[in-house]
This record gives sequence, structure tokens and C-alpha cells, in this order.
Amino acid sequence: MEGKGVYEFTEPKNKKPRTVYPPQCVFDMLRFVQRRQAEQKLQLGELWSNPKDFVFTQENGSHITHKGIFNAFKKIVKKMGIPNTRLHDLRHTFATV
Repeated sequence: MEGKGVYEFTEPKNKKPRTVYPPQCVFDMLRFVQRRQAEQKLQLGELWSNPKDFVFTQENGSHITHKGIFNAFKKIVKKMGIPNTRLHDLRHTFATV
């Protein structure tokens, strides 16, 4: 992270490149999000604000804060009945799988 609201990928700690192969459902979801954003942009006109072309945004195009992601994750985990799970735990689970 280079500054508040700026996100970028950096080289892995072990310096080895990583290739990720998302399943087709991920690409389908991304296309859905892209279509939804296009609709929101048309509806909001000048109120739309996504100058960095973020994929996941608030309804007006602005970036989602860390706190917003954290709070949404906690709600989902609670609904699923999974206690004391951190968002970072998903990273380790994905890396292991």
C-alpha cells in the first residue's frame, strides 16, 4: 500500500512469481460487477466517482474502506455461525488449498 486509498500489488516476500487460476465463476461475477457499475455510472452521472477504475466500489463508485470490508466480513461470518474468523485467515486457507 502506497498511501491512503492507494492499493498496489508488490513482489512476494520469497521473490517467486505467483500465478493464480480463478475458476470461471469468478470471471462471471466480475462481468456482473462490471455491468452493474456501468448501470450505476449512468444513473449517477456526475456523482459517479471512480477515477482509479476500482472493481469493487461503493454504490457511487468510490473505494471501499478497510473498515467497510472488515465490517461486511464480520456480518457474513456471524450469519454463517463461524466464530472468531479473521479476513486474513481466508488468505492462509486459499494459499494452503
